[in-house]
Amino acid sequence: NSGLRPILKNKSERMVSKCKPIDYVLGEPARTPNDMIICSTADESTKSISNLKLHDFAFIRRSNGQWTYAIVANRDDRLAEKIDDENTDEVLLFVIDEEGTTKRYWKRHWKSHIRRVRTYLEAP
Repeated sequence: NSGLRPILKNKSERMVSKCKPIDYVLGEPARTPNDMIICSTADESTKSISNLKLHDFAFIRRSNGQWTYAIVANRDDRLAEKIDDENTDEVLLFVIDEEGTTKRYWKRHWKSHIRRVRTYLEAP
């Protein structure tokens, strides 16, 4: 990307630039696995995904196996599913396309269905 400078002048410029999303539109398939953070273990993946916040971008795995660009729309506990008297499975709600279609992913599926977006300053 010619608009990105390889060397940033100061700490605040590096911090702002690190958060800049890559050039995708909602629903667009991942162009390369290098645009995603692919964790080496299921636990590492779940922990990484648990750091997603409202309006963060991620790639989600669709039923056809394709990874597409989406945005976190909600992390509300009221969306959680009660598994038993002691456990509740957290839910992330994503907007998955420009039409506003949404998709929910329960925590037990995060490791296999959600990948964080790699910023351009993070090595693949």
